Amino acid sequence: MTDLTNPHDKFFKATFSQPGAVALFLREFLPAEVTALFDLAHIQPVKDSFVDATLKEHFSDLLFAVPLRETDAHAFVCILFEHKSSVDPLTPLQVLRYMVQTWDSMQRQQRPLAPILPIVVYHGTQRWTVSTDFQALFDLPAALQRYTPTFHYHLS
Repeated sequence: MTDLTNPHDKFFKATFSQPGAVALFLREFLPAEVTALFDLAHIQPVKDSFVDATLKEHFSDLLFAVPLRETDAHAFVCILFEHKSSVDPLTPLQVLRYMVQTWDSMQRQQRPLAPILPIVVYHGTQRWTVSTDFQALFDLPAALQRYTPTFHYHLS
C-alpha cells in the first residue's frame, strides 16, 4: 500500500528538491529587487555541508545556496524553506531556530557565515494571521525592541 502520511509535505519536498523548480518559485514569488541579486542558474541544494543531524530531519532538502551576482565568487545566500499546513503563531521562532542552527553549523565547519532568506510556504485553509516580523512575538516598548532579534520571513 502506498504511504500517504503527510502527502502535502512529501509533495513539497519532492518539488522543492529540484533546483530548477526552486529557481522558478523564487523568480515568481520574491520581489524582483531580491531575485536580481541571485545567480539562480547556479542554485544548489545544501544537503550535508551545513545541515547538522538536528536539522537534517526538518529540511535536509529545503535549504539552498544561491551565489550572489557581481560579488566574490564565494558569496552566497541560503534560502530556507519552511512548509506549513496550519497557522502556527510560533513560526517566526521556529524559523529563527533553524537559522541559528545553520549558522552554528557553518561556524563549526569554519565556513563564512552566509545570510539566510527564510521563506514560509503555507497551504492551509485558514487565513495566515501570524506576522512575518519576528519582533511581533514580543509586546515591548520601543526602547526595548533593539534588544530582540529582528528579521522578516517571506510568506508564500
